[in-house]
Amino acid sequence: MRLGQNFRHRGTAGRVPPLPRPIYALFAVKLVNSMGNFVYPFLTMILTLRMGWKADRAGRFMTIMQAAGGIGLLLGGKLGDSIGRRRSILLFQLGAAGLFLACLIIGMQPSLPYLIAAANFLLQAEWPVFNAAVADLSGPSSRKRAFALLYWGNNIGFSIGPLMAGYLFSRNAGLMFAGNAIALFSTSILLFFLVPETRPRFPAAADPQISRAEQAASEEAGSGEAALHGSVFSALARRPLIIAFALVVALMNIVYGQGGFGLPLFLDSCFGKAGPELFGRAMAINGLTVVLFTALVTQLSSKLKPLLGMSLGALLYGAGFGILALIDRGSQSGILLAGLSTVIWTLGEILSATNQNVFVASRAPMTHRSRFNSAVNWISGIGSVLAPLIAGKIMAAGNYARFWLSAALMGAAAALLMLLLCLIDSKKEGGQNRL
Repeated sequence: MRLGQNFRHRGTAGRVPPLPRPIYALFAVKLVNSMGNFVYPFLTMILTLRMGWKADRAGRFMTIMQAAGGIGLLLGGKLGDSIGRRRSILLFQLGAAGLFLACLIIGMQPSLPYLIAAANFLLQAEWPVFNAAVADLSGPSSRKRAFALLYWGNNIGFSIGPLMAGYLFSRNAGLMFAGNAIALFSTSILLFFLVPETRPRFPAAADPQISRAEQAASEEAGSGEAALHGSVFSALARRPLIIAFALVVALMNIVYGQGGFGLPLFLDSCFGKAGPELFGRAMAINGLTVVLFTALVTQLSSKLKPLLGMSLGALLYGAGFGILALIDRGSQSGILLAGLSTVIWTLGEILSATNQNVFVASRAPMTHRSRFNSAVNWISGIGSVLAPLIAGKIMAAGNYARFWLSAALMGAAAALLMLLLCLIDSKKEGGQNRL
């Protein structure tokens, strides 16, 4: 199915309108950046094989780096709302590109990992600002298609990038840093010329001393995206549904995180030496499913409310990973079930990725979009951090079937909680929006 039939317009009145041109520029930015993301997929190998670090030291470093990236999310949210979306993204990308060039110059010196971590801090800070820019540039009716398009481009790039990175790593690892820097510099040029600054501003007549009561009345009469004075904490406090949403997404992330942690351990336990190869196949199936089905899933779910789409995504997470409980050690049918499992939870991934940002954008004041995105990503990221800890504790007992049943139950619980949030949201809106 052609890209033009799903993400662009279909021609005549009454059909899907085209996305704004800057969205396609942001699509190109995502595609090139993820395609040029050479360093981070191979960071463990850089630390252990090229720099001689022990596995435990490398693990500690990467955990600390990810935690620092969480602080970067908060910084990005603040700057995106205060100095502007495009300015912030350019600042983060050019800063990271400069750090990668410094990595190229110094080579495998002791300071190299810390330069890589600093670049990761800046690139993590870019995420909430990028999401805010997409929300600014797309209207409510086209937002789901816009986020789906960028998610699609991001995954195409990640499907291609590691292949090139593997070639460079085995021949000249230093060129990986050059590739990352070139990608970031080139997309910064695209951003500068093709993407306008979208930082929302209050009308000139707006009173900066507007009372909270007046703000609440204005919001109630208008949209949840209306400009708002005040801190992000006060804005979030008046939107408890956003916080509840982020916590349920954290539960979903505990389940989804098993695709990268629990699944390889499980396949190794069941299939021995064939385990790593089967995990590689599962990741290939994951990437292929995203590339082939993102447009179709987005089209079929276009009429669903974002919270209902998230509920369905959580259900697919639970079903996909729950199927693994049926696999017997070494069975040929188990290999087929592992492939089917990957397709199912990847469809859940598509639904989650395309609906999460849409929901946040619809509930975030335009003046606080970057900070809302960073807050939601930070809270929901707790689930990603807990995923290996929870899985490791259960899997240590050796009962993998019980673990996958637990994952299925967590997915089902997250689906029910998302459905409950959807019902609460619909009731709050007066029941005017259909599920």
